[in-house]
Amino acid sequence: MAKALGVAVIDFLTPQELAKILKVSKACVSKWKQQGLLPYYEFGGCVRFSKTEIEQWISECYHPGPLTTHQVTRVKE
Repeated sequence: MAKALGVAVIDFLTPQELAKILKVSKACVSKWKQQGLLPYYEFGGCVRFSKTEIEQWISECYHPGPLTTHQVTRVKE
């Protein structure tokens, strides 16, 4: 995070930018925000998302599959 005049500067994303990154609709981003699933900031009616907080949110949403690559065995045909 950069600092300007001794104050931390947050890299913000608009709802449209976040939707594009996540490859979902803007309506989906809005729904997730309203459901309390996404961390966000609101400034005078303008909604913004912290890029760092969204990256953390994405990592927390990760669910590994039941098998990892070293557990997969080939079946002989």
